[in-house]
Amino acid sequence: MMIRITHVLLFLLWRTGSLFGQVELEYIQPTITSNETELILAFAGGINSAQFQTIDVDGDNDLDLILFDRSSDKINCFENTGETYTYKPEFEYLFPDGIQHWLVLADYDCDGKKDLFTYTGQGIRVFRNTSFGAGLTWDLVVDPLKTQGSSSQINLLFNPTDIPSISDLDSDGDLDILVFDFASSNQIEFHQNHSMENTGTCGLEFIRETRTYGEIRDCDCDDFTVDEPCSSSGRILHAGGKAILSLDYNNDGLLDIVLSQEACNNLSFAENIGATANASFDPFDNNFPNFSTPINFSSFPAAFYEDVTFDGKKDLLISSNERSNDDQNIDFKSSSLLYENVGQLNTNLFSSATPFLQDKMIDVGEFAYPAIADVDGDGNNDLVMGNAGNPTASEYVSSMSYFKSTTTGMVWQTDDLFGLSTLGLTFIKPQFIDLNNDQLVDLVFSARDAVNSTGIHYLINQGNAQMLFDLAQLKTMNVNLTSLDDFHLTAINEDGLPDLLLGLSSGRLEYHTNTGIIGDPTFTLESSEFLGIMDSGDRSNISITTGDINGDDVPDLITTDRSGQLVIYSNFRSASVAKQESFIRTDEGSSLVPTRFGRVSKPAAGQLFGQSTLAIGSIQGGVRLLANSGESVENGLTLQAFPVPSSEDHIVNFLTNQSNTRLEIYTLTGRKILETFLSAYNISSLNLSHLESGLYLAKATNGRQSCTSKIVLSE
Repeated sequence: MMIRITHVLLFLLWRTGSLFGQVELEYIQPTITSNETELILAFAGGINSAQFQTIDVDGDNDLDLILFDRSSDKINCFENTGETYTYKPEFEYLFPDGIQHWLVLADYDCDGKKDLFTYTGQGIRVFRNTSFGAGLTWDLVVDPLKTQGSSSQINLLFNPTDIPSISDLDSDGDLDILVFDFASSNQIEFHQNHSMENTGTCGLEFIRETRTYGEIRDCDCDDFTVDEPCSSSGRILHAGGKAILSLDYNNDGLLDIVLSQEACNNLSFAENIGATANASFDPFDNNFPNFSTPINFSSFPAAFYEDVTFDGKKDLLISSNERSNDDQNIDFKSSSLLYENVGQLNTNLFSSATPFLQDKMIDVGEFAYPAIADVDGDGNNDLVMGNAGNPTASEYVSSMSYFKSTTTGMVWQTDDLFGLSTLGLTFIKPQFIDLNNDQLVDLVFSARDAVNSTGIHYLINQGNAQMLFDLAQLKTMNVNLTSLDDFHLTAINEDGLPDLLLGLSSGRLEYHTNTGIIGDPTFTLESSEFLGIMDSGDRSNISITTGDINGDDVPDLITTDRSGQLVIYSNFRSASVAKQESFIRTDEGSSLVPTRFGRVSKPAAGQLFGQSTLAIGSIQGGVRLLANSGESVENGLTLQAFPVPSSEDHIVNFLTNQSNTRLEIYTLTGRKILETFLSAYNISSLNLSHLESGLYLAKATNGRQSCTSKIVLSE
């Protein structure tokens, strides 16, 4: 009987990926509340520069919401439930990889399924929607899209900073395209689709009919002229990105136009007073959409026209189209706005602006730099996030947000943990680690100062179990880096001192040994290409962390980079490092695929809710949580054991989701040493001080359901 139990235990450990096999990760979305309001989209990753489109992803005949964020080159998907939106990260893997700059979903072949238009280095590439039923499949049909120019076929080319209008402008059934001209970016080209005229079917046969659509000229911020040259002797004063929206605002069958520009604040509207075959426009009104006061968006607003309130009327959505916040003037915590259409059916009347989606997410602004640590000393790890900074009344400064773990999820506590905003720094990336061997976790963070110099700073914990820091005691390490470099302290050569891993924005990973003393680190370069990770254009923006994500009680190295892909180097301190690059299973039985976190992300590893968890911070200001799926539920039953490792008194907390669950604790040899029962969602704290330090296995059983979790009793 003893041998049989041992075999079962080893099988369960194999099932969890703890000792053998690949790591499989799954997205988790625990309950988050802020000011007593649940954030129903908490872990959707934040919003900076959203482009909103709709498409039926799951084959249920309604339109789900697709958010392409230009700042991260990442697609975020939300399922339409008929009353609200639910974040669905698994949908994201159904879209082509490598989308950049802009995305438009529109049905070019008139088969009732929206196709995909997006940027390519030579103009536009087009994917045909070949889906049948639930899910999405695509075929690349054109790269690049051609148009008939003055004398020959040419690429339909425009600046990647722009968003084109792709819609049926002449009411013949096929899609036409409006873009600002590539050379001067001050007039609009009309590329008319002649598929219907030539073949009687919808397709992609374009002719550049005019380079001066509607005789519109972009002269300066909020200064568009119609049928007349720009002022200042006709000089064009404004270059930069442009966004075009075509919509029939007054329901007369003609598509009107909404324009916006990079580094400008407003949306400009002109009514089409011409004919389907010959557009002509009234003078522009810069007070769209209310026609009373301008929106006064911080920079480069872009407008989108979709029904997101589930009433059959298309609403107006506005977000920034800036790729980055170089001038530090954009409030990326408030960069997604909804103007609800409150007009009668088939009419447009837009209400005042309200936040859209973003107020239901964790969003700390530009960039989110997560860390996992027990801030308040209650034995449960919490979630902390630094950021690049947010505009205040007087300056642009960083801080840290704090979400406290509870028995039912997490609760927001503050956006200025430990008062770090008073330091006047930006790009705060935190890590919690014991620097002086006093068994208390200290705070280390990199940050950029007022003269754009980036350093690594640290504060020694003056508290006990609950963290307490004196900002007057701030110290700085002698390490040079930039704000896009990433650092991580961890013991590599096992001399009792934390060493430094430095991920450079170029993609290279450096290893610096700690040659200082306890509490006063000094670093010496040991390897300029640690683990062979070198400069790479495709894998730049490398970010790093360490932690035991595969459950073998040996730290792993975890990286993300510009490709959006997560990489785990298991047992990275040894001579036999195992590298894994695919972690997500999109369908039952399918192979694991790489992650898609966008062009800049930041990982942090640790235990949350008793599970080995990765928190992935996004340039969009939000965070996603992924857990080792082997440690999660089988058949619906969950068991969480935390903290891991335990505190020195060997108190371990257990949490399950089902009542009358039997809990058994075994040694690794299969000897059962404890049995008790748990109630649903009630934390049970067990005193295991009579057991020796080491690894144990907890097994939960409820009917035919069972699952396991490891226990590590600290020394």
